[in-house]
Amino acid sequence: MIRFAQDVIAKMAQKFRLTRTDRLIRWFWNQSDTLFPGIRKEDGICQCGTERLIDPSANPNQMRTVLMVSVFIDQMVYTHFRGEYAHFRDRFHFPKLFSHANFVGMANPSWLVYSYHGYDEKMDWEAAHPVAVHLFSDCLRYIASMDGDQDNVQEFLKIAETEVHLEFEPTAAQELLAILSGLGISDN
Repeated sequence: MIRFAQDVIAKMAQKFRLTRTDRLIRWFWNQSDTLFPGIRKEDGICQCGTERLIDPSANPNQMRTVLMVSVFIDQMVYTHFRGEYAHFRDRFHFPKLFSHANFVGMANPSWLVYSYHGYDEKMDWEAAHPVAVHLFSDCLRYIASMDGDQDNVQEFLKIAETEVHLEFEPTAAQELLAILSGLGISDN
């Protein structure tokens, strides 16, 4: 009986243990509440406000990385796994990145490393790599658990590779593809 209770407690503790992604999400919202109190938690931020949030944050490179990768993942799940999106959104409360042009649609996460405004020079890819790996890995574990089907993960990764090629400038695309390849996808 004692062993059973210990097993139940261990499983419950594992279920409620914060992952690195959970801590990054919490950090993002704490920073945004402190630095940019006009942001609404249930939504996100307009692309025109990204630098006003990133620059004064406690870790600007981490903030840029969390925003770019979490927005990318959120948009991927919304677009390509729509039937699972509500559950995914409950699990991962990622920020949205609204388009400044109309504040109705979403902006592309490539905005955060866009060379025209010099944002590409603000990204330290070496420091971004482990943050991005944690975000992708935790989300891929969740995606695998949606139906207990590893095919969802491979489908996500293949679509992600295509989206990166289409949406990101060459340097950022190369860096993101290197991250994805470490998760089980290769650049074909």
